[in-house]
Amino acid sequence: MVHGVVRVLVIAVAIGMAAPFAPGAGAARAEAVAEEAPFQANILAQLQEQGYSNVTVRRTLLGRHQIVGLRDGARREIILNPYTGEILRDFTRDLARGE
Repeated sequence: MVHGVVRVLVIAVAIGMAAPFAPGAGAARAEAVAEEAPFQANILAQLQEQGYSNVTVRRTLLGRHQIVGLRDGARREIILNPYTGEILRDFTRDLARGE
């Protein structure tokens, strides 16, 4: 009986940890994070207005938010402090030229 309960708990934890990496989870995560931090919702809206697609948000190991979007062969990455709203990095890389 105890082994069955432990097995169920291990499976539940594994599923919970794998969910953020599932296909399409980035967009859902972007919406969830936007609800947590209103200033981040503004950044996401601005990126979409500027024509960026596939905008994803993830939390880094340091607890910051990494926002990534694609437009016209370029990848834009914004690192945001979720507590202050400060943009720590805003970098655009041309994927076609490898810059």
